[in-house]
Amino acid sequence: MNEYADVGRILRGARIASGESQSRVAEDLGVSVRTYQSWESGARCPSLAQAARMRKSLGRYGDAFWGLIE
Repeated sequence: MNEYADVGRILRGARIASGESQSRVAEDLGVSVRTYQSWESGARCPSLAQAARMRKSLGRYGDAFWGLIE
């Protein structure tokens, strides 16, 4: 089991609910699509600063992700 699997599932769900693509969110955050995909897969976890930007990028759907890390 990936160490960040729960983070990845919530992040993926928030992105899908917002209607955004991985490439669009990655571009908003200033990271590569590969980096963003590693977050969704649970292989890596975004930093707190990246998570804050993600909350803004995903709008109200980002609140679910933000609640997980607070």
